[in-house]
Amino acid sequence: MSRGTDPRSRLRTALRLVMVSDGCGDVKRLLVAARAAVGAGVRAVHVRESRLGARELAAVCLRLRALLDPLGGLVVVGDRVDVAMTGAAHGVQLGHRSLEPAAVRAFAEKDLLIGCSTHDAAEIATAVEGGADFVTLAPVFPSASKPGHPGLGLAAARTLTAACPLPVVWLGGFDAARIAACVDEPAAGFAALGAFGEPSGAQALVSALRVAEVRR
Repeated sequence: MSRGTDPRSRLRTALRLVMVSDGCGDVKRLLVAARAAVGAGVRAVHVRESRLGARELAAVCLRLRALLDPLGGLVVVGDRVDVAMTGAAHGVQLGHRSLEPAAVRAFAEKDLLIGCSTHDAAEIATAVEGGADFVTLAPVFPSASKPGHPGLGLAAARTLTAACPLPVVWLGGFDAARIAACVDEPAAGFAALGAFGEPSGAQALVSALRVAEVRR
C-alpha cells in the first residue's frame, strides 16, 4: 500500500498531539481508544504493541490509516520496520533496541517516516545524523510508564529541544493541565499514553491544547 502524499507534509500538524498505544496487546481496546482520539481531533497515532505479531500489527495499522488518511493524519508503528515498509503505516518509531536510523534510512523508501525515541543529547545526535524525520524526547515529567525516573524537567527538555534541528515531541507525564501549561514551549507537540485510556481523556487533551493555543 502506498503512503500517498509525502507524509512529511503532515508532520507539523499531526505531531501536535500524538496518541501512544498502551502496549497491552488488546486490539479491540486499542481501536476503541484510537477512534475516540481521532474523533476528538488527534491526528497521529503511535502503535507501540510488541505483543502483536507482524500480520496482526499490520492489520491494526491499516485500520488506523483508514481513519487518519482522509484527515491528513499519520500512523507510526513502533520498532517494526518490516510492517512500516509494507505501507501499513506512514512510518516507524525506533527505540534503543531497534535498528539504527541510518541503517533504516539506507534501505527504506524515501517517503517512509523515521521517528526516534530519545532521552539525551547523544541519542538525539544519532537520530539527526541517521536521517530521522522527528524525535520523541522522554520522559519530560515523571510518568507511570517509567517508574522511578524523575523526568528530565523543563529546563533540560528546553535545552535539548532548542539544539535539535528536527521536530521534537515531548512525552512523559502529560495530562491536559501540563499540555496547556507547556503550549509555549519549543516542543513540536506532545505525546501521551495513559491519559488516552481515561474516560473522555482524548477530548480533555485536545480541548486543553486548543484553548491554550487560542490564548497564546
